[in-house]
Amino acid sequence: MLTEGRNFGGSLADLSDVRAAFPEATLLRKDFVLDEYMLAESRAHGADLVLLMVSVLGEKTGEMAALAFAHRLEPLVEARDAAEIAIAARSGARLIGINNRNLDTLAVDLSTGTRLLPLLPDGVYPVVESGISTADQVRDFHGAGARLFLIGESLAGSEDPADTIRGYVGK
Repeated sequence: MLTEGRNFGGSLADLSDVRAAFPEATLLRKDFVLDEYMLAESRAHGADLVLLMVSVLGEKTGEMAALAFAHRLEPLVEARDAAEIAIAARSGARLIGINNRNLDTLAVDLSTGTRLLPLLPDGVYPVVESGISTADQVRDFHGAGARLFLIGESLAGSEDPADTIRGYVGK
């Protein structure tokens, strides 16, 4: 969940509230995590996973992934191109995400995931992020090797998010 207030209207209290309401849920803090303080803060407010963006952290990604593990957090390391995947692969993360959204233009190109999935190393769980809005897209990415999906916008805009999720998983 997004906890950044200025641009996304979230807060750490939101994260704590969701943790209290759903103690067994797995919670991702999906902010631009920048330093160890934010890792400790994430854990203190109930996060299980944190987003580490190679585009933001660069070569510091591996150090941040190690610190995340030290705080009992699972890092989801996000990459947008082949060079970033190389950094993500060296980070030690078990979850590597490919973001279909260009963060400079905010345009979504679903071919990004398809093109980059084969570059992920063995032994990681491939995550495809952004722009997924149909069950066919989920099936196509799964066929290309994705095992997890970060879907937000289509759920947030859905009149019935539970029904939307059922549509993604074919139930």
